[in-house]
Order: sequence, then structure tokens, then C-alpha cells
Amino acid sequence: MRRILLLLAALSIAPVAGAQTVRALVDTDTLSIGARQRLTVRIRHDGSRYAVFPDDVPADGLAGLVGTAGDLELLRRLSAGSRLLPDASQVDSAVYEMTSFAIDTARVAARIGLGTEQDTTWFASIPGVLPVRSVVPEDAEDIQDLAPLVEFPRAIWPWILGVLVAGLLFWYFFLRRVPEDEEEGEPEYVEPTEPPFDEAMRRIQALGSVSPDSEGIKPYFVELSDIVRTYIARRTRVPARELTTGELLSELGRRPILQSERVGEVRRLLTEADLVKFADQHPAPDRAVRTLEDARASIERAERELAPPPAAPTSDATGEEGA
Repeated sequence: MRRILLLLAALSIAPVAGAQTVRALVDTDTLSIGARQRLTVRIRHDGSRYAVFPDDVPADGLAGLVGTAGDLELLRRLSAGSRLLPDASQVDSAVYEMTSFAIDTARVAARIGLGTEQDTTWFASIPGVLPVRSVVPEDAEDIQDLAPLVEFPRAIWPWILGVLVAGLLFWYFFLRRVPEDEEEGEPEYVEPTEPPFDEAMRRIQALGSVSPDSEGIKPYFVELSDIVRTYIARRTRVPARELTTGELLSELGRRPILQSERVGEVRRLLTEADLVKFADQHPAPDRAVRTLEDARASIERAERELAPPPAAPTSDATGEEGA
């Protein structure tokens, strides 16, 4: 089958100042019922906000595509990334594995949001239509009558299965011996002895001793991103290392743990790291060093805001401070 990248959506005019381009791209010119194919959704914007893709909305799961019921079903996200254009605009994209069970034609469109810490504005692409290949051959004849029933010999596998189950039950209840010193239950999670802030500062100091040259710039930003995510995870109990950047920012926006200024700093740090990791950006070494110093300063400010206030001094009955 000749596969091409079919442009299915054009420029959508945003209801706010500036233009946003939302597009949906399918890697084939004809869909097959039940076949797995790829869908790419993109949004081009001025970079002042972060993109919220269809599967970033837990209320609808992966039902963020616009179309008649059953036209497209997203199965999983394959990849995501961002890149900066020469005109200072930004393109965010995500690639999904999808399938369709539509008949004759399938309507394809995408709905992507641009979010801040306060709200999210949604934009939709212009829908397109793809033909769907029929699974019924063109020379198929009319429906035929049912064939006569065929008798089969009685299966013996249920008896074999019953004997095996009985043997397993006998072994479990009568022959199995559990050592007395065997621990029951799952092992408990052991919190690292090093405080989150001390761990973050130690890792930042170690990363600062590394020269972020062109060969090592990607590992440099991978470590920088993990330092920030690990500190947030240990300090706030938000699973920052398991969430995408968009999911993490949404979670921090819903839970008033960090101040909005810190959330904005996290967004800028992780967005820059994602551009290096997923969009093959190569910032200059001095820019990488400044980003590391920004991460250090942001973690120090967050630690001061999250640290409990010092305890007030106690006093005895005469009003003097206690020992």
C-alpha cells in the first residue's frame, strides 16, 4: 500500500490575540477497519503557554479527537516533542497509535489546548475525511445458509485440567511449608536518608563540574530535568518522575503546594530540557550553565517556602527563656 503523509487539517483561527495552527496528520491515504496506524497532532503557537494534548485530559481519557462516534480511537501515545522555529514561534507535537471502525469514510480532526497555571484555551483543527477500505471482497456472494452441525469427539482436556488443579490445591494446603523467618507482605518503601534539598544540591554541584559540550548536552539536560523532578517528587509527594511535563504542570496547578512563581519556573526549566531531549535542540554551553544555575535558585526558593517556620522559644513561669 502506498503510504503518504496526508494533510488533514489547516490553520485554525484562535479566539485570542495571535494565530495558532492546529493540524492532524495521518500516515496513510486510506484507512482499514481495525488496522493500527499513526496519527500526528501539532500546534504552532508563540511559546508563551504549554500544549495540552488529547490524552492529557483524564476526564475523557483519549477521547479528545473531534468526529462522529467511533471514527478514530487513540490507543497510546508513541512520542511527543517540541521545537523552536526561526520566527520565534514554537511547534508542539504528539504521535499516537490509532485505529478506526468507521464504514466508508472516517472524519479526522484534533483538539489541542494551550494552558497556563490558571486555565486552558482549546483549539480545533479543520476536520478532514479519509476513505475506509471495506473488508468485504467485491466479488462476495450473497449470505448462504448455515452449514449442518458437525459432531466432535468428547474432549478430555477438562478432566486433565481438573486433575492438575486438584494436585495444585493438595500441594498448596498440605505439602507447602513456609519458613518461619519468611517475611509476609510486600517490602515497605524506604525513604532515602539524605534530605531532598541536600540531594538536589549535591547532584547540581556534581553536574556543574561537567562540561556541557555538543556531545554531552543531551545527557546534561536529562540529568538536570531528573534533578528537578526528583526534588518535586520527594518534597511534595507528587509523582513528578512518572508524569509528562504537561501532566506535572496540571497536577501542580490543581494542588496548591508550590507558589505560582515556582510552578512557572518549573515549566520553563522542564520545557527547555524537553526541547533538548525530544527536539534535538543544542543550546550553547553558557546557556546550559545558566539553566543549571536557574534550577539551583528555583529549588532554593522552593525549599525556603516549603520549610516549616522555626519553633518559638519556650519560657518558664517567670517569663525567662527555658534552657
